[in-house]
Amino acid sequence: TPIKSSAASDVYKRQSLNVYCLDYSGSMAGEGNRQLEAAMEQLLIQSNAQEHFLQASSREVNILIPFSGEPMEVCTAQGNGAELEALNTTVQDLAPGGGTDMYAAALRGLEELKNYDLAQYTPAIILLTDGQSEGSFRAFADAYQELGAQVPVFSIMFGDADESQLEDLAELTNARVFDGREDLVGAFRSVKGYN
Repeated sequence: TPIKSSAASDVYKRQSLNVYCLDYSGSMAGEGNRQLEAAMEQLLIQSNAQEHFLQASSREVNILIPFSGEPMEVCTAQGNGAELEALNTTVQDLAPGGGTDMYAAALRGLEELKNYDLAQYTPAIILLTDGQSEGSFRAFADAYQELGAQVPVFSIMFGDADESQLEDLAELTNARVFDGREDLVGAFRSVKGYN
């Protein structure tokens, strides 16, 4: 049997649809924020991503939802070109401050996913956070059930992390929690391996 070229398999494979919820709350100030920015630089700058086999495909969609007490402006990039790298500028320009509601950000992620035909994609929500959140797990859980699609909510912990709330999200959505301070590349590889 002939082996398909990667370009050909790119056409038939369901494309990744990644929603990155980025914690810019006050508790992330300092080390947590530095870790988050460095992490996204590994993913969004494609020369960095290539070194760790994390590069984006030509048709995948990456959505950023920075948040503190509520979600901030949503930024989207399709493919693996300048649009994707421009997201990194957004990440680096934001500064932490205010409260934390990762549930509201994840809920906004579910809303964004409704704009896509999920049969064509492999969707995932990825929280980059210290896991110290206000807000309502129940409101997110209700909206998640209503969506009626299997969308894992992975978490990658930074700063002074508390994984208890993150484990609840992972259990609800059949996902996992990773420690980005210990093995960032491994965490991203696991998430990308899923989709």
